Amino acid sequence: MERDLKSWCMAFFEVDWAYDAYENDMSESFNYVIDLARKRPLLAMLEEIQIYAMERAYKMLLEGQSWDNLKTCPSIRLKTSKLKKHQKYPMCACNDNHFKPQKNAEDYVAPGFHTTMFLTCYNHIINPLNGSSMWPEVSYMKPLPPQKEGY
Repeated sequence: MERDLKSWCMAFFEVDWAYDAYENDMSESFNYVIDLARKRPLLAMLEEIQIYAMERAYKMLLEGQSWDNLKTCPSIRLKTSKLKKHQKYPMCACNDNHFKPQKNAEDYVAPGFHTTMFLTCYNHIINPLNGSSMWPEVSYMKPLPPQKEGY
């Protein structure tokens, strides 16, 4: 089977694209968090996951809004400041860092790591829903589980 190396091999990826942001998807951390909820019955599990998602989105939005006038997220600012501190020479031939003297390192950060992109990700609202305790009572009989064969 033939594969295009430019889409499958990190060696052929373009330097200025932010593949780390896509590779470490939110679902990896989400799966870890919902592990306890998966042991519950279906409706309770879904309610717990919804509450977690609502709280997380709100918490991250508040955190992002507290970064007054920052162009990049604090974790990226920390990484760029470490790179600048440990850098001996103004330029590197290997393209590992692109910092030039008298230039701001934040100008070379991919837009996916900017504060505006972070706020865009968490700017949505997850509206609350009524839980099963608030559902109206119905006159139908509750469904029974299927019977095993041979009984």
